[in-house]
Amino acid sequence: MSDYILLNEVEREKVLGMLKSAKFEEFEVIKEHYFHDGKPRHGISLEKAKEIYSQFNKISEINVKNSPRGNKYTVVYKINKRVNYSLCFFLDENPKKIFNAIYSGRNLDKRVMGRYFGARRK
Repeated sequence: MSDYILLNEVEREKVLGMLKSAKFEEFEVIKEHYFHDGKPRHGISLEKAKEIYSQFNKISEINVKNSPRGNKYTVVYKINKRVNYSLCFFLDENPKKIFNAIYSGRNLDKRVMGRYFGARRK
């Protein structure tokens, strides 16, 4: 997530409030991005995304990236030590939209720390 910016605590709480106040069914799915050849692009069904979405206590970070279409919000859910999901939204649009769901089986903390300390060693 190279151009993504980690939200500070105030902005994070604002986004969490927007998410908690919206039901998953209220989100419009950007089908041309979420699906490829009729299947979920990254293998995460809408049913699985809905299951993940409601686990607000599992959110480990929220990132934002500016795009020509508007702010892209990536919400990272740390389900357990080895399972992470990222749900990607356009929250500033009406209706709010979901455009991606991505699985990451890697330990996010190790990956981030490896990048940080790996860069310092060079």
